[in-house]
Amino acid sequence: MLAWYAKHVLKNQSQVNRLVQKLLKVPRISLGLFPSPKGIVGGRIKLIHREHGISGVTITDIFDPYENKYVIKTNVKYLLLIEKASIFQYLMEREIYNRIPCLIITGKGFPDISTRRFVSEIINKSEVTTLFLGDFDPHGINIYLTYVRGSNNFESKMAACSDIYYLGIQHEDTIILPSDTRIVLSENDKSTLKSLIEDPIIKECKPLLQQCMNMYERIPSNFKRLLNK
Repeated sequence: MLAWYAKHVLKNQSQVNRLVQKLLKVPRISLGLFPSPKGIVGGRIKLIHREHGISGVTITDIFDPYENKYVIKTNVKYLLLIEKASIFQYLMEREIYNRIPCLIITGKGFPDISTRRFVSEIINKSEVTTLFLGDFDPHGINIYLTYVRGSNNFESKMAACSDIYYLGIQHEDTIILPSDTRIVLSENDKSTLKSLIEDPIIKECKPLLQQCMNMYERIPSNFKRLLNK
């Protein structure tokens, strides 16, 4: 409502959320404000409700700030973070978790705070190797960074996870990929790529910096197009 009444000074609801969090210096969830569910999890995991037993729930519902309702049980070795829901579905249909002891999570693009908190919970409470699988393009790298450090607000930084390996399509893979799996960078993509090259986290990771530099040399590739081949 605030974004509507003050639309002459506020651009959108996201801007309102950031300003309120900066002003109050408390997480949005502590104020009883919940986003609609976005993230999906599948694989070897059991959610046990403390009163009602095994249950299927949205990721948002797991993190009720007023009740510690769920026990999360898993014995996996790997946590796969998937950029796109279509790739998540592809892996789930093939039951990859029965061949590799893993959990699979997608934030359907940029993950919301509930998804990132869930990822943080799994990483901090179990000895898993966490891998990110995304497109070889600036947005794929940006989504990876969102999991690693969160976005630029108070609440998000509490869900940051630094120990995540970048797995997605890389420059070396594009050499053997069909030409129709490649995409053309827009001007906005090029601007994002320049910002990534100057990013402190990217600069500290020479292999990832080299991948960003290579995007200028070879047209980035889209994972979904590759699977459709």
